[in-house]
Amino acid sequence: GSAEVFSRRRATRFAELTDQERMDDAFIDPLTDLGNRRYGESQLESLLEAARAQDKALGIVFIDVDHFKNVNDTYGHRTGDAVLRMVGQNLAHGLRGTDVPIRWGGEAFLAILPGVTPEALRFVAERLRMLVERSWLEVEGEQLRVTRSAGAVMVADAETVEQALDRA
Repeated sequence: GSAEVFSRRRATRFAELTDQERMDDAFIDPLTDLGNRRYGESQLESLLEAARAQDKALGIVFIDVDHFKNVNDTYGHRTGDAVLRMVGQNLAHGLRGTDVPIRWGGEAFLAILPGVTPEALRFVAERLRMLVERSWLEVEGEQLRVTRSAGAVMVADAETVEQALDRA
């Protein structure tokens, strides 16, 4: 058997934010402590621009918690929030320090992976799937587990961020 211990960790790129940006929390999802969609959109644009300037790749993994409405309906929103925090921690700890984990909204998450190869992108998507699948919360004396669906894409040369997200 194995166990994974999580500690609070924000996306590494938050270290690059100014003190003012950190203070106003405009880029932080308060539930998961990850970057929020606004932060994700800005990072996607800047990382894509940097990747193209350096002739490097950019990968995106779009993640959605399966049957999340059922979790909220069955166990309540507090447990649903705990599930989202758990998935967010799986994402934050299952990525490299240069990758950017994002809470896209609702039960959707995004991982931005600069400089990744297609093989590594598949590996990361699978590792994230396994981390979520093997994690659980104790609810009413039982283990509550969730699964997730994901789409992983390499951003194509002539593609916009929006087009890549649609493909993912």
